[in-house]
Amino acid sequence: MGLIGWLIAFGTLTLGLGLAWIDRAQRWSRLSIGGIALVAWGITALDLPSPPFTAGGELGWGLILSVGLWLISLGSLRWMGVYARLVPLLAAVMALFLAPNPISALLGVMIGAALVWCCLPTERVAGVALGQMAFTAAIGLSASGTFFSQPALWILLGGSLGIVLALLTGVQGQILGLVYGGAGLLGGAGVAQVVGSPQPLWPLVLVMTVAVSLAFGLRQLLTLPQVLILWIGTFAVVFAQGRGLGTALAGLMLSLWLVIQEDDQEPAFTLGAALLTAIGLFRFFAETYPLRPPRADLYTHYSLVGFLLAVTLLLIVAQQAEEPKLGTQVLMGLWAVVLPLALG
Repeated sequence: MGLIGWLIAFGTLTLGLGLAWIDRAQRWSRLSIGGIALVAWGITALDLPSPPFTAGGELGWGLILSVGLWLISLGSLRWMGVYARLVPLLAAVMALFLAPNPISALLGVMIGAALVWCCLPTERVAGVALGQMAFTAAIGLSASGTFFSQPALWILLGGSLGIVLALLTGVQGQILGLVYGGAGLLGGAGVAQVVGSPQPLWPLVLVMTVAVSLAFGLRQLLTLPQVLILWIGTFAVVFAQGRGLGTALAGLMLSLWLVIQEDDQEPAFTLGAALLTAIGLFRFFAETYPLRPPRADLYTHYSLVGFLLAVTLLLIVAQQAEEPKLGTQVLMGLWAVVLPLALG
């Protein structure tokens, strides 16, 4: 990682900590997130002989960048409104563009998202956090090697444009907002096809548009277990079309739609985004660290269980009615950072 990249990461974190200091109501909880990120960066800077630590500090860089952008997002909500929620998505794009080893940097971005999610579960961070995780899985599963040919990049940019249009016209939480989001995603899929995506993405966009429309239209009639059946069926279709990459991209699309939903619709969309993202991450992990028989069957089983359990725990944290106390926040944040670093 070059000097410019480190200056950007620590400049972002400094600005985020400054905004956190200004907000007296959330000052110490947000400063604690920055402190945990710095401790985690210190651990990664040791450059231990383990895969995440041997790529020039990209994992720690991604973690610092991600937490900095999250703090800027949370600190600027009063001025930027819902638009501020899109700021953390820049971390994924910057990691893909700046890091020599983008996968390690994106893993750091993902750990930063989990840190914020655990410490500030009531801030409606689920959509963007899951989006960062799904983006990481999609990049890891993509066969494209260049920056501009990554399908996840164009899905992210197209979906973000659709979100901005929905916010500008004031239709977030309405069916027209979903239409704008779908149009943006379809445009992103078209650009990805032009620049060399290995597979057509428009069928995935159409499948996800139908699934999201059903979830939105039937939200008053379906219970959460019934909505889960809808998302399981959606997963079966997208996996048949695009395998692991298609599942990760579907999780990214649904995460972006989640950003423009209102509170009463959020649980149903969060459930689907979490399911698709967890399976996408599992496929990324299984293809990155394959294990040969005879233990491959147990390895696959327990890896899937681990990813489903991890995302489920994040969902449980996100469903808390009240924000945890500062001591609990610090403890949860440490667990969110220490566990992936220890397993890495």
